[in-house]
Amino acid sequence: MKKLFFACCLLFFAFFSSFAQNSGIKSTVLLKGRILNFKTFAPIETRFSLVGEDGKKIQIKSANDGTFTIPISSSGNYSIQSDNWICVEPIKINISVGSNYTEREVTFYFLPLESGLLLKKVVGFKEPSANLTLEGKEALNYICELNKLTPKLFFDIIIRIDETHFKDQTQTIVEGKKKKKIKITSRQQAEEFAKELLTLIKEYLASQKLPERKYSINVEYYRGKAQFNPSKKVKGKEKIDNTPQTSVDNLEIKIKTIIKTDLENTK
Repeated sequence: MKKLFFACCLLFFAFFSSFAQNSGIKSTVLLKGRILNFKTFAPIETRFSLVGEDGKKIQIKSANDGTFTIPISSSGNYSIQSDNWICVEPIKINISVGSNYTEREVTFYFLPLESGLLLKKVVGFKEPSANLTLEGKEALNYICELNKLTPKLFFDIIIRIDETHFKDQTQTIVEGKKKKKIKITSRQQAEEFAKELLTLIKEYLASQKLPERKYSINVEYYRGKAQFNPSKKVKGKEKIDNTPQTSVDNLEIKIKTIIKTDLENTK
């Protein structure tokens, strides 16, 4: 009798599994992992959420050893949100829920939310062309996504421009019946370049729905390798090294301030 009962159970299980697969019934992904401090690798006990593309949140709490376990029944790309921490790796996680039960392990690396925290430092543009690189766009996209998850943040964008990409020029202008030669310095050209770059960055962030009030942009100027190697000796004499720098991290993004009230819906 017992053998008959177990045989029936097995047949039922086999039938249900086959039915689930053929009918598209989804199962569950058991997400397991740890929360670690990105700098110290120490475990973090905290509450955080996985936020779906539809805005729905899955609340999670990690234990004192940083571990967590949560069942997920819907496929999608999930962002990681926390009130007091920022997830720096991975920024998002893709969950694919199929017809069979599966388990997945992941480690999230967090940093504490604080003013002055460096978020990105990349080659954002190739001088003297005022065009954003792929890295630059990804860095700006990152803060746009972060703004959606944590609206209380304000950002500080710093761009660094190497003056040695621009050379002093002389132009002739006409004043009345007279011609006059004027000198346009490398700094003046760098400043005009900065204006173009600022406009480009603002337009890009506007296209990604990031309000201009949520960030500030500061410009810093330097002269090639002189910033890193101020002078060198040539035939016993000191000479400034004005060689242009290549592949320098010229776009930097930090957390400027953190407010306690959510102004996201305030215009």
